[in-house]
This record gives sequence, structure tokens and C-alpha cells, in this order.
Amino acid sequence: MSEIHTKEGHLKAQEEKKFKPISPFNEHYYKSRNSLLLFSGILLAWELIGVNVESAETSGIKVSIKEVDAIPYVLFILIVYFLYRVIIEWYQSPYERRLLKQSRIDLGVTLIIPFSSMATYSIQRWLDLSIFNSIQTNNIILIIASIFSIVVLYKILRLFFQNAKEKTRLEAHNKSRAEMMEKIKDEGKSQHE
Repeated sequence: MSEIHTKEGHLKAQEEKKFKPISPFNEHYYKSRNSLLLFSGILLAWELIGVNVESAETSGIKVSIKEVDAIPYVLFILIVYFLYRVIIEWYQSPYERRLLKQSRIDLGVTLIIPFSSMATYSIQRWLDLSIFNSIQTNNIILIIASIFSIVVLYKILRLFFQNAKEKTRLEAHNKSRAEMMEKIKDEGKSQHE
């Protein structure tokens, strides 16, 4: 009988698995996250401080944008797409990695930036005003810092309590799986006898 089919072998395998390092997120997650943050930052800069677009020459080819007002719409669509990609890649990552507080905080902070850029863009388009010009600079910094602090605190507390629940659920799942494996092993022994 092989070592893995004995109780000692099973316990040894569980111990080795317990100390196995958690694999990192895959490179697709990081690429999607970086693209999401890039386009979110561009849209936020476009809306808050304004960006001038001029004709440029690239490799001897003159490039010009005819509809400059359409750029925020394109950025908005790219942000929505990369939000989708980040969430898909997050859920395709190892479960143990997603359980880590650091990973959950990183995702929460990563999602704050695109949502704030989309909210800023939507509010400014809907109300037809410039938030930056209608509020004094000191108040803008105070408002952004306050909102950011509240959201981060909320996310951290939520992740902390959610992580505790997930850990309890994972332990219960592992225990029931071990009991099931033990039962299957016992049934296998009884059939061989």
C-alpha cells in the first residue's frame, strides 16, 4: 500500500500542503490591473485638470484626433472592459491568494481609482460643470482625502471580518474533506477485506 493511502501519509501530505507557499496572481491579472489604473488615471486627469490633444508625428506619419470630445467616452469604455478583466482574473487566481488580507486590500484600492474616475466623469457630464473649478483647491483635496479614507477604512474592516468568515469556512471545508477521505479509505479497506 502506498504511503499516501495510509493515515500517516495523509497527515504528512496535509502538513506539506499547509506550509506550501501560496502562488502569486498570474501575469494576466497584473497586466489587466495596470491597464485599468492607467486608463482610469488618464480619465481622472482629463476630467479634473484637463488635457490638450495636439497633432503628433510618429515615424513620419502625422496623427491627429478629429473628435477630441470622444476621448473620455473611449477611456470610459476601456475602464469598464479592464474592470471586467481584473474581476475575471481575480476569480481565476488561487483561492488561498484571494483570502489574504493584503490581496483583498490591494483589489479594493485598485477598484477605488476607476470608480472614482468614472464617477467624476459622470457627475461632470451630468451636471455640466467642472468639479475642480467649482470648489476651492483646498476643499477638493480635503473631500478626496476624506472619501478615500472612509472607503479604505470601510474596505479594510469589511475584508477583515469577511476574511475571518472565509477562514472558518475553509477550515470547515478542509475538515469535512478530510473526514470524507477517511471514510472513503475505510470503505476501501472494508471492500478489500
